[in-house]
Amino acid sequence: MKIIKTLLKVILYFLAFAGFIVFAAWTILSTVIESSSDTTPAPPTVFEVKNINFAKDFKQPSMSVYGSYEIKNNDVIYHYTYRTGISFYMDVVAAERKVKKADVKTFKEIEKRYAVDKKRVYYKGKRLRKRDPKSFQVIDTYLTADRYGVYINDKIIKGSHGPSFKFKSRDYAMDNQQIYFIEGRSYRRNKTIDHESFVVLEENYAQDKDHVYFELDEIKGANVKHLKLAKYSDFSQDDKQIFWKSVAVKKADYASFRLFGLDERIKFDYLAEDKNYVYIRDFDATNDMRMIKKEKPDSHSK
Repeated sequence: MKIIKTLLKVILYFLAFAGFIVFAAWTILSTVIESSSDTTPAPPTVFEVKNINFAKDFKQPSMSVYGSYEIKNNDVIYHYTYRTGISFYMDVVAAERKVKKADVKTFKEIEKRYAVDKKRVYYKGKRLRKRDPKSFQVIDTYLTADRYGVYINDKIIKGSHGPSFKFKSRDYAMDNQQIYFIEGRSYRRNKTIDHESFVVLEENYAQDKDHVYFELDEIKGANVKHLKLAKYSDFSQDDKQIFWKSVAVKKADYASFRLFGLDERIKFDYLAEDKNYVYIRDFDATNDMRMIKKEKPDSHSK
């Protein structure tokens, strides 16, 4: 009886091992068959460059890298790509649309997705209403202008004047109507700043004859003649007070206040200290800064 049980165990172990071998062999064979049957076409080798954004090879349909226009058979075609569905992060789909009522003879691509003809302005192949093609210009990624005004995200900025609009620094701009602070797709504007004396100081700071501004907010109570700005920091000080952005830090000890080194500010968001407080960056706090009271006032803070 023991011999029979032993033989059965040996047979079971053998069958299990044989099953594993068969499964492994089938997996390898399936992978080889799948890879050999891949019908993905080889990359094209010959291209005709149409412009900086658009290329057409001789073996495959036209495709767009980002967005561009092509004149084909007396029509204007806008080529673009998009992502969709479950393969959003893996696959890019090429598509095209006809630009309706475009005048082929006067049609001109301005920059990437923008174009004009003698009557209209186009964005991504669609007409933008109430735009002047003669004065239209692309200023930045989200910023355009014409004789009617300045547009951000293709919406006009109230009170703006397109022909006189110009940047004074990376974020500050002005026209003959108002001053702007522009970051990406968002902006602020101020009509009361004196245009003739307006200058950009450093980073987010600017000044006119009477006031200093942080991102167009007046630093109220600051002595303009004695105001000092700290490099790579939103702190400033005059002869009596410490300011964070546009607000006076009322509890700051002026005599012992000091900024931390740049490494500490970058790595740990420690901004400054005085004998009573440590000042840290906190984006959940009011104005992005929080004061932490020290357990014991420092005698060495200078």
